[in-house]
Parts: sequence; C-alpha cells; structure tokens
Amino acid sequence: MYLYSDPLTWFICCGQLRWRMSAITQEHLHNAVENLVLFAPLTIIIEYSEISNSTTALLSMVFFYSRVVHVFSYTFAIPFIRTGAFAIGFLSLLGLVWQLLAF
Repeated sequence: MYLYSDPLTWFICCGQLRWRMSAITQEHLHNAVENLVLFAPLTIIIEYSEISNSTTALLSMVFFYSRVVHVFSYTFAIPFIRTGAFAIGFLSLLGLVWQLLAF
C-alpha cells in the first residue's frame, strides 16, 4: 500500500522531501562553517601558545559533540535540542576564550 493512492504522486512527494532535506543540510553546512571560523583559530592559538590543558581538551570535545547533536537536531527539526546544542557549543567556545585570556 502506498502512502498516497497514486504511486507517481508518492514518488513526486518523496522527490520534494529529498529536496527539502538537502536544503536543510545545506543550511546546516553554512552554520557549521560559520562556527568553525571561530573554533579553528582558537584551538590553533591555544595549541601553538602551548597553553592547552585538560580543560581546553574537554571544551574542544564538548564543542565537537554539541555540533554533532546540532547536526541531527537541525536535520530532523527538533527545536529545543537544537537550541541547547548550539548554546552548549557557544559556551564551550567562550570557555576556550576564557582559557586563552587567563594565561
């Protein structure tokens, strides 16, 4: 049994769904690149300044895993988890800035 009565309609509907999913993942790709612009220089500066410690490593891991959660929550449109994952990632970036300025 098809989702719709006509198989051609179902196929067209799935084509639109695939197009929408690719648009969502394209939006997330732009979002991830924007956050990488902040994260990469911070970690490079921390590493070359030789001030990395267990806290900076933990903050980097938290940022990474929050971005992974953000990918799935953004793709499947789960608003509260998406906002929480973004906030946790942003707070980990602030923690990296704090570690950089504290030394």
